[in-house]
Order: sequence, then C-alpha cells, then structure tokens
Amino acid sequence: MRAVIINDGRTATQSDFNDSVIRRSIELHLINLFKANRYTVVAQGEPQKHNPQQKSTVQAFREEFDFFLMKKNLITKLIEKPGQEEIIRDDLKKILEKKGWKIEEWSAYEAVINGKKVYIRRGSKKQKGWQITFRDKFKDTLQKGEGILLVPRDGILFIPFREIQKVITDDSKYKQNTIDIYIDFKEESIELTYSTSTIDVTQFRLAK
Repeated sequence: MRAVIINDGRTATQSDFNDSVIRRSIELHLINLFKANRYTVVAQGEPQKHNPQQKSTVQAFREEFDFFLMKKNLITKLIEKPGQEEIIRDDLKKILEKKGWKIEEWSAYEAVINGKKVYIRRGSKKQKGWQITFRDKFKDTLQKGEGILLVPRDGILFIPFREIQKVITDDSKYKQNTIDIYIDFKEESIELTYSTSTIDVTQFRLAK
C-alpha cells in the first residue's frame, strides 16, 4: 500500500485544500497520474469546473506533484496533453466491449477483434508526433496490408494497414529493417506521416 500525504504548509483554515474544487482536481490528477504509471487505483474521481484562480492554483499544484513524485521515483512518466493520454489495457478492452466489438484474442500487443488481426501500439513521443515502428513480422504484415493498427490514445485510433500503405509509396522501403510512422494529434484532426507523405486519419478515431 502507498499513500500520498498532501499539505500546502498552511493552517487548516487557510489551506487551499479547503476549496473542494481544488482538492478534487488534485485527486483526479493523481488518480490519472498513477494509472498512467501502471499503479492499481481504486478511487474514481471526477472532473471539476474551475474559475481562473482555481485553474491557476490547480496547475501550480500539478507541477509540484509531478516534480516531487518523479524525484522520489514513484512515477516514471507524466500525463500527456488532454486526449493523448494512453488508455490502459483493461480500460481499452472495456471500451471496445461496450461498443459491442467481439474480442476473440487479447494480449498486450496483439488481438483479434471482430475476426481481424489487430496490433496494439501506444507509440513513443517524438517531435514529429507519436512514433510507431514496424519491424519483422509487424512490418511484413503491413506490406501485405492484412492487419489493423490500434493506437490507444485520443478516442482510440483503429487504422487499417491498407490505409497506412498510402504513405509508403516506394515498395523498396519494406526491405529496410524498420519503417517509422508518426501520428500527430492536432486540435481538429489527426495526421499520419511517413517520410514526406502525410494523410488525414481522423476518420479512424472510434470516439472523441
């Protein structure tokens, strides 16, 4: 069992945590932060509406907690921009099942959903976007156009390999050891890029 004891150094009557909106906002941030770092969290939490002062205070506290928990090695990664947080494996499965999708096989990186082979990749954050690397069997399947890429971020992306093939215009690229694509989540759209070729894949987002 682990506990995070929160105190802002003030007396109880003067503490910012007397404001339930601030307190619950910090609680939700910590819940999401620990989930992102593979902790089992039983608390639920709920989003709060902030006035400008509350928003500023909550942001300051978030940064302090992020710094402290990283320094103590209690977490190894921070929460990504809203919408780009990784959807953890159990939650991902529940979302798909709730949508009525038939999950025949399920593992950390591969699945069979609605009778189709699916490859689950969360990507690595790079300057160009979320990098997804195809190699070995994963790359061979891409060349055949037989699989589907599931990216558990921003409403869940479910992109057929035949769509990804559109940015790989030179078949000789499949002879390379790896093929790196990048997913860029913009405010109103999602783009997939390989080398200098880019396509819009917003339509393959399951939900917003």
